[in-house]
Amino acid sequence: MAAIPSNFGPGGEPASQRWAVSIGHSMFTPDDTDAFALVPDDRPYAAWLYFGFSVHSVYEGAAGAARQDVFSVEAGIVGPSALGEEIQNTYHKLINVELSNGWDNQLSDEPGLKLGFVRKWRSAHWDVSTGGRYQADVIPHVAVTLGNIMTDASIGGLVRLGENLHDDFGPPRIRPGLPGSETFDSDGALDWYVFAGGELRAVARNIFIDGNTWKDSHSVDREPLVADLQAGFALLFDRFRLTYTHVFVSPEFEEQSQWDQFGALTLSFKL
Repeated sequence: MAAIPSNFGPGGEPASQRWAVSIGHSMFTPDDTDAFALVPDDRPYAAWLYFGFSVHSVYEGAAGAARQDVFSVEAGIVGPSALGEEIQNTYHKLINVELSNGWDNQLSDEPGLKLGFVRKWRSAHWDVSTGGRYQADVIPHVAVTLGNIMTDASIGGLVRLGENLHDDFGPPRIRPGLPGSETFDSDGALDWYVFAGGELRAVARNIFIDGNTWKDSHSVDREPLVADLQAGFALLFDRFRLTYTHVFVSPEFEEQSQWDQFGALTLSFKL
């Protein structure tokens, strides 16, 4: 494995610095969405509508090695004002599936704030084919999030195999979860990579498990350690990046008996 050069460190000016703005909406429901009554041994109904701003600084080394620092802030609202019931059940009507009936039991309105920092180290690439067409690298990371929505610390990493791995720092993911990169570069050719990775999070607060901060609400007993495993692929062409990630998440609360899994398909466009 090629190591990050010894002269690669936190000093100096970043080789590139970008900022990003976002709007996001997340919804959480128990498994039994047919019940109108509260489901006491499953996660609360909750929705989170937020705006985000982040700054991405990249410090470059040799042979593709680099470090990325990401500072982010998200601010928004949890509760009925986040319109979880309206958005989810309107979509369910459009696709002709059963409605989620328990939204009367959702968390109360609460303004939310999340401050985050992620540091990722991308190793120098090493060739895995004759002529150096195909390459591999590793991207370890550490992260911390503070706020009434989420407070946690995590460590993890990603292994990738493909072409032109210097284009980005891995696939994007909604937090909490393995961090990727909202920003990317491309030389105009069709580039690709496959990836697999994992993360371990120490969770001190998760409003979607612990319930409202200043009001009585439904909650369940949070697991202090949560693991993520993920694998997938990315395609980059010109100004576009298409990624698919399949994710396995260990139980987030004591009453949860099995791992969750879901797929995430993301299409990104670079201005």
